[in-house]
Order: sequence, then structure tokens, then C-alpha cells
Amino acid sequence: MYLKFPFNFIKVPVFLSLFLFVFKITSLQAGIFPNSNTFDTIPISKPASKPFVVVIDPGHGGKAPGARGKYSNEKDITLAISLKLGELINTSLPDVKIYFTRTNDASVDFNDRTGLANSKKADLFVCIHCNSVPRHAHSPQGVETYVLGLSDENRNLENAIRENGDIKLEDNYKQNYDGFDPNSPESYIIFSLFQNHNQKRSYKFASFVQAEMEKSGRINRGVKQEPLIVLRNTAMPGVLIETGYISDPEEEVFLNSADGQEIIARAILQSITEYKNEVYH
Repeated sequence: MYLKFPFNFIKVPVFLSLFLFVFKITSLQAGIFPNSNTFDTIPISKPASKPFVVVIDPGHGGKAPGARGKYSNEKDITLAISLKLGELINTSLPDVKIYFTRTNDASVDFNDRTGLANSKKADLFVCIHCNSVPRHAHSPQGVETYVLGLSDENRNLENAIRENGDIKLEDNYKQNYDGFDPNSPESYIIFSLFQNHNQKRSYKFASFVQAEMEKSGRINRGVKQEPLIVLRNTAMPGVLIETGYISDPEEEVFLNSADGQEIIARAILQSITEYKNEVYH
């Protein structure tokens, strides 16, 4: 069961808005919401009968192409990397059960992606994406991994607005997401309430991803937090991995290559292995 809140803060009475603001500040001071340097190091005992479950979510798909490079679309790259990751898990981690939110070029609503993860009682929700910047801008390179939360960097919502933009392609998205408007800064304030106990473990896994990507030769752009709608209702640790910049010509070639996809998938595989071994016993 989830507590449901209206996303448009303008519709919330002033006294409630002030209460939530004070609650957020107080909670941060009390340490309820962790920062990037705070990790949960207490292992969890897992029932022997339950496998470790990972849901792999290839970003975008179908009528939502995602970011576009000079000759390729994000949706195709994310699917290829995700399927490769699935193959590696099946080969290297036989005690891990995997599910995909899509295995072909299909459109999948955000709620259906998180719904699958919750219904399968997943231990990890791994979203695979590619990053980009506007064509007129100089494109950086490298890998970033996001967890749910408000941005630490001057509330820069550019990445979140881009990633959440697919919501407008869904039928009845305003009704399904409590009036959430991906282009309205006010809609993102409420995300401070969705930073829950899973955030610590999300940060832990995200840090493993970034470290493994760096070991493989990729540029480490760090663990960040953004109000990403695809991570909002997950009942388990979840991350969104921006595997590279499709807007950079060199990285676009890398992301589309079999070798590049193998390198990325193996780094994520190793991250899953490390996370599983450290958090569960």
C-alpha cells in the first residue's frame, strides 16, 4: 500500500505546504533522509527459498524513442544492453531470477514498469538509459547513476524533465499520476516525501555501479539524485543508469557497438554481484 499525495503543490493548502516543508528540513537534520555518504551496512537475512530477484528495465521503447543521436535511438541501445545483461546474469549468477519490463520495441507505461518490479517482489530495480544534451551544446562523456530524490545540484531538473517526458505519451497520465506535470517545477517538490528507507541501499548499489564502470575505463560522473517518475513507487532499491552520452559522437559509437554494450553489461553484472554479497547473507 502506498500513501498517495497530490503532485501539484499549488493545490495543497498553504498550511500543509508549510508543514511538509518543515517536515523535510527537520527530517534532513535528523538523518531520516540520507545523503550520498550515508550507507546502510546492516546485512539482511534472506529466506533460503526466495531467489534474489532483479527487474531490468530498458528505458523508453515503442512510441517513445528516448534521446536521439546522429544515427541511433536510445530505446534500441537500452534494449540491447539490457538483453546482454540478462544473458550474463543467467550464465554467471544462476541463483538470481531476472525479469524484463520489455524484451522488444514495445511501449511500457511507467506504472507498469514499477508494477512489475513490485509484483515480482524484486530485490533490485535496474533502469538502463542513455544520457544526452541539446545538439547545440558541447556533449560530455561518461556514466551517471541516479537514485530517487531531489537534486543536490541547485535543483537542476533538466535531466528529470527529459526522462519523465515519456509520461505525456501515456493515456490519462494526469489521472494516473495524480496530476503530475513533468514540465512544472512545482510538481517535483513532493518527491522529497518519496525518499524512503530504500534510498540507502539504492545509493549503495549505485556506488557499486559507478565504481565498476570506472574500473572498465568509463568516465565516472558520480551518483546523483533526481525526481524520476519511474523510481517513484518502487518497493525495493532502484537506480537509473545513464550508460553514456548518445549526444557525443564517440560515445554514440561505443554505445552501439557490441564491445561497448558488453563492457557496460559486465560492469552492471559485477555491481549486482557485489551488492548481493554485501547486503544479503
